[in-house]
Amino acid sequence: MKKPIKSAIVDMHKETQLSTEDLAGLRAIEQHYSDNQQSTAVLTKRTFMGYLATAMCTALVAVLLWVAWMPDVDKTEQIFADVANNHLSYKTLKYNTESLVELGDKFSYLGFMLSKSGPMQAIKGALSGARPCLILNIPAAQLRYQTKDKRWSTVFQTRYEKSIHGIVPDISHQAPLVAVKNGIRISVWKEHGLLFAMAQP
Repeated sequence: MKKPIKSAIVDMHKETQLSTEDLAGLRAIEQHYSDNQQSTAVLTKRTFMGYLATAMCTALVAVLLWVAWMPDVDKTEQIFADVANNHLSYKTLKYNTESLVELGDKFSYLGFMLSKSGPMQAIKGALSGARPCLILNIPAAQLRYQTKDKRWSTVFQTRYEKSIHGIVPDISHQAPLVAVKNGIRISVWKEHGLLFAMAQP
């Protein structure tokens, strides 16, 4: 005998209904999946933020280094320009003597004693005298050396001030800065608290 349709539907509903244990299992699976999604999202966000922070720090360091370096580059270029201009102007010497000691006495008012430095050995000529000049608007001594063929080289000396001259290599453990300005080879270095610059044709 066939069941009434209503009874059949009730029976079918009871047969397909999940037990308490089945529901608990499904909820556990759902919770695990949800937790994994949240963890992945948090991890992805943290990774992205980490990369972003690293990139920003790198860019900031690069900008700071550039800002710190540029002023010294500008000062060095100004030194090269002043040395080239002084060398090429070929103004009359104030002191005509071949004695560096005598010239040292003449320039003692600058607050330092004239001295020789290793790179000056490259000069092929005799000291003919000196005159005062300016390097970055700071008083300096310009020593002129002349070769037999009437060509000349000049050496500049003044007190080294980092705040004024910027970073200049120390000849005791670094090579001089070298540039060519207006056809003149210029070397710049420091030694014993003095700034040296040498201009050669």
